[in-house]
Amino acid sequence: MKTKLNEDFFRKVNLVIDEKIENDNNKSIIKKIDWEELSLNCFNQITSFFDTISVEKLEDNDIEKIGAISFNWNQYGGDITIDFTPNNNKDTAFDEGYIMADTAIDNNSFFQKYFGCTGEDSFETVGDDHYDYTFLIYLFQLVIEEIIPEIIQTDVFNKLPIKSPCYFGFSAFDDELPDIFYSL
Repeated sequence: MKTKLNEDFFRKVNLVIDEKIENDNNKSIIKKIDWEELSLNCFNQITSFFDTISVEKLEDNDIEKIGAISFNWNQYGGDITIDFTPNNNKDTAFDEGYIMADTAIDNNSFFQKYFGCTGEDSFETVGDDHYDYTFLIYLFQLVIEEIIPEIIQTDVFNKLPIKSPCYFGFSAFDDELPDIFYSL
């Protein structure tokens, strides 16, 4: 990854830490996160994931061309899955449910390093009141939003059969549809 995170990203992160994170211990931990390292790790894992996707694998799941890409937080494991849908209708692209939902970003090392737990235990460790955990997920969404413009320029992404437009969305919890944050 060539690009550094921009000033606006850090402004948003600091706003979340200062105004949204309630638990002082979580605030202290989140302030120590190396966001550049985390973004590079996410970039590498996402591009590695895209490198495993073949036309045959997509066709096995009834996808000729990708119309939408969904990043989904797995609240039971703390990882992030990626799923595809052939539908590229902005209003309904993410309504069809998950076809593949394979793990793309394994956050175990992140949770071990910063919170002393596994991804599976992250919900209870960060705070099972949903509030701090939800905003931690949002911070991961910000990272993904920042790195997508560079990811779509990689050879591994460009080998994928993509429709135009193609929408990118992020969902924090299983019971919500992804919010579209980028289109190609």
